[in-house]
Amino acid sequence: MKKADNFNTNKWLIENKITTQSRLNENKIPGVEVDIDDDMITLSSDSGDYDGFIEDDGTVNFTVINDEEEFDENNWKSILGDDHAFVKIANAIPTEVEALGDYVMITVKADDLTSMNESKLNEDRYTDEGYVQMMGPEFADAVKVIEKAWFEWKSAPMTSPKMKMPAKQDLMNYFDMILD
Repeated sequence: MKKADNFNTNKWLIENKITTQSRLNENKIPGVEVDIDDDMITLSSDSGDYDGFIEDDGTVNFTVINDEEEFDENNWKSILGDDHAFVKIANAIPTEVEALGDYVMITVKADDLTSMNESKLNEDRYTDEGYVQMMGPEFADAVKVIEKAWFEWKSAPMTSPKMKMPAKQDLMNYFDMILD
């Protein structure tokens, strides 16, 4: 079977939301990766990895502790620095900040954090040429099996947030190889 000349497997998997992560990886905040897994969001950046649970009101809190300096509402950005994930997020979306003593806690709406990616997604939309629809219901069923397996692996206790991106890339490379 010959691969369609203009069919891009990676774009198709992202566009058709094989995973929620496929859409979140198109991050608009350089250096900050957002990973959502059920009711938990993980921020990954050079400044560290931060986990927060989505509360009933739709907000999520992230905290950093620094035993070396005292934070307050006026100095937290300068202590953390412009490259810190919390500072980048606070500059990009509405953020409540509690900076007191040895910790800084930011609170954001989970929807704000994840929707910051939508405009980027709309710029890079996959052009639907109809090939996927012509592949029929068996293809759609196979994709559902892959999606289920991915989510089961991703939510397994032994799967760490740092494993997800290399695993996703491995999956994309595999599809690219077998569809050539």
